[in-house]
Amino acid sequence: MATPTIQRRRRAAASTPVTPGPTGLPTRRRWGRVGAGAAAVVAGAWIAAALVTSAGSRTDVVVLADDVGRYETIERSDLRVASIALEPGIDTVAAGDIDDIVGRAAGTELSAGSVLSPQELVPTGQRLVADGEAIVGARLAPGDAPLRDLVRGAAVLVVVRPQAGSAGEIQSVEGWLLDLGEADATTGERSASLVVPRGDADDVAAAAAEKRISIVALEE
Repeated sequence: MATPTIQRRRRAAASTPVTPGPTGLPTRRRWGRVGAGAAAVVAGAWIAAALVTSAGSRTDVVVLADDVGRYETIERSDLRVASIALEPGIDTVAAGDIDDIVGRAAGTELSAGSVLSPQELVPTGQRLVADGEAIVGARLAPGDAPLRDLVRGAAVLVVVRPQAGSAGEIQSVEGWLLDLGEADATTGERSASLVVPRGDADDVAAAAAEKRISIVALEE
């Protein structure tokens, strides 16, 4: 015979409604799992939408298939077309303009695999180094170069001074300016790249190493 305590427990259990599950067992809701599942569905939909959007915004542009040195002529084999997703504001060369790039000169070092930008090309019409010319580097003292800025391609006269104590004469070589750097804050010196006839390059380079050259701007 059941004790009064056991009878009370049985009556309390019988009075609590329980909803049976599909198998006849009481249903136990896992609210944490339900919330996580819903979040996963939303996240999956968002990622899918982002991928579709990204895929739809890809653009065919010109990229480098090979390294090209500064001032070298770009050949068709140096270029290829790639489809990429671009960030806003990036300047590129459209794939349809690839033939217009062939024969242009690189204004800077171009690396294979990089996206080509119009700013990396020597502007059309600017002077290029010819086969019979050579580039000579020099460090010019404040008095060895005009104070005004000279543009790339400006015609210059390279004045070569004789060595100290020698009976040599001052010589001059016609050339043009490939590049002229900013003046050093301490010394005032400026780095320059000078283009001169190949036959005069050795003498100009030797004088430049001893800081015995000056340049004079020629009006064209």
